[in-house]
Amino acid sequence: MKNYRAYLAGFMIFFVILIVFFGINAVDIRNLNKKIDERTRELEVLINENKELRTRYESLVSRERIVRIATAQLGMTIPDEGAVVIEIPAEKLRNEEEN
Repeated sequence: MKNYRAYLAGFMIFFVILIVFFGINAVDIRNLNKKIDERTRELEVLINENKELRTRYESLVSRERIVRIATAQLGMTIPDEGAVVIEIPAEKLRNEEEN
């Protein structure tokens, strides 16, 4: 009978320890799930912010906006014909600098 009680007491202690470890693991898992949810929300916010910034960037660098600002605010004009490129040889530039 004493062996039965010792086995029963040992089994109960083992069972209690098992329940405690299970509870600790359950709490850890819940905390990790909360952190994952927080990071997922942060990621969604950053993705949305990135999309907004890309859209704003595209509108700021659009050709129409740049032309509008150049003509209205800076007084520039759009040339009627293609740009004229004048090439000056490097030697001629050096000669002019020496004189």
